[in-house]
Amino acid sequence: MAEMVAILFVIFFFTGFQISQSEPGYFIGLALVLALVNYFIEPLVKFFTLRMHFLTIWLFTFLIFMPLIYFISVFVPGISVKSGEFHSVSLGIFQINSFSMNEIVTVIISALIFGFMAALIRWLIE
Repeated sequence: MAEMVAILFVIFFFTGFQISQSEPGYFIGLALVLALVNYFIEPLVKFFTLRMHFLTIWLFTFLIFMPLIYFISVFVPGISVKSGEFHSVSLGIFQINSFSMNEIVTVIISALIFGFMAALIRWLIE
């Protein structure tokens, strides 16, 4: 149905694309071909863009959460962001040593983690 409407739209607004009016089979055939191609190609496009979709959700959630965490820590008395220390993590051959963080780094890392978890949950739900 959507393919037929799209074909009619193109024919009506663009004079360079024409279908023979004497043979309605061309119109129906073109609509069927477009519908089948769309039916088989759409899952492939969704599969190959999953990573890109996840990264954009993560980026925008991070950009929203970073100032939000800061303003919440300023205006809500029960929530605070302070200098802290990251404890070391060892995963076999991969190791991150402990290091100190100031308030800004704490806000950035918190927003990255919040954004990652929110994006992961949204991505898994979809």
